[in-house]
Formats: sequence, C-alpha cells, structure tokens
Amino acid sequence: MSNYTPRVQQALQMHQQGDYNSAKLLYVKALEENPSDAQALQLLGLILYTEKEYPSAIQLIQNAIKIDPTIYEAHNNLGLIYKETQEYAFALECFKRAIALAPNKALAHNNIATVYKQTNDYEEAIKHCESAIECEPQRDEFYFNLANVY
Repeated sequence: MSNYTPRVQQALQMHQQGDYNSAKLLYVKALEENPSDAQALQLLGLILYTEKEYPSAIQLIQNAIKIDPTIYEAHNNLGLIYKETQEYAFALECFKRAIALAPNKALAHNNIATVYKQTNDYEEAIKHCESAIECEPQRDEFYFNLANVY
C-alpha cells in the first residue's frame, strides 16, 4: 500500500471490507485534496464499475491512466468494464497493456483468456489460461477456465 496517500489507504481498507459508501466518500475527499491522485481515481472508478455506472467508471479510470500509465490495476479494471459492456476490442487492448506492465500477474492473463474465448480465439484463450495457471497454480478457477475453453 506504499503508493497510496493516507486517505486513499483508509479508503482502500473500507473498500476491501465491502464498505463501498464510506470508501467512495474517502476517495472523493482524496480527489478534492489532490485531483491528480491516479490511485484514488482508478479505485473510485472500480467502485463505480461494481455499481454498474460504466461511463463514469471508464472516465475515472481513463483519467487515472493519463496521469499514471504504469498502474497495472487501472488497465486491468478498465478491461473488466469493457468486457462487461461487450466492447471486446477495447478490453483486449487494456488487458494486453496490463500484461505488458505485469507479466506475472495471473488475473490479467485470466481476464484476457475469457475475452479470447468469448471472441472464439481459442488458441489465445488457452495460451493465457496456461499463463494464469503458471503464475498462480493454486487457483482452481484458472483450471476451470482452461477446461471451459476446450
């Protein structure tokens, strides 16, 4: 959590505990204090994604990426929104950027695999399912996803 300001750390704790309303208020306060806080932007965007407020979530996360294009989570989360809204080309680009930033993070590999499966690119889906398993072999869901590609 060292990349976070104290207020964003506090908000993230609330967020992780499922107290989204408190977290949202704290992210907004963090942004009032520093409108260029990329972590606060992308985490607030993540909450809005869970609330299905997709256009606002996209805007916040895109702003976070403009400020700091090195935040793996921002690219991965933006990809999740595009996947949810069935904008698969955008989702693939976001997941590719996330993987380029953090090739050993299993979730981006898993997420891109699900998009490749949905777009009938089974070869790429299998490749990324296997990469996810390589990164985190203890995660049963990655094996399940690989089996579903076949």
